Amino acid sequence: MRRSARRWRKPAIAPPIWCLCATAYMSQDSLTEKCTCFIGRYTLSQREHDGGGLGDEGEDIEVLEMGLNKALAMIGSGEIADAKTIMLLQALTLRLATGSVV
Repeated sequence: MRRSARRWRKPAIAPPIWCLCATAYMSQDSLTEKCTCFIGRYTLSQREHDGGGLGDEGEDIEVLEMGLNKALAMIGSGEIADAKTIMLLQALTLRLATGSVV
């Protein structure tokens, strides 16, 4: 779930089990806010709405679905450059490689 300064919000997709990946500063020297990141499996029937974010807070979150190999290739090509996304993709890759439940 995403946390704003005021409240927790439900994501667009509500998996039955969220796996905590990390709670970390994205840039410890310049930001005081920690980001908590989760991964989880889902089916299309669990998708509650198309996107995410609150318009009145200036959020416009687009949900993109693709295979893991394509996403990892997009890191290499620079198409994915967001640190949180890269961290989550790497965490997923490590969990799958070690046979951990996602």
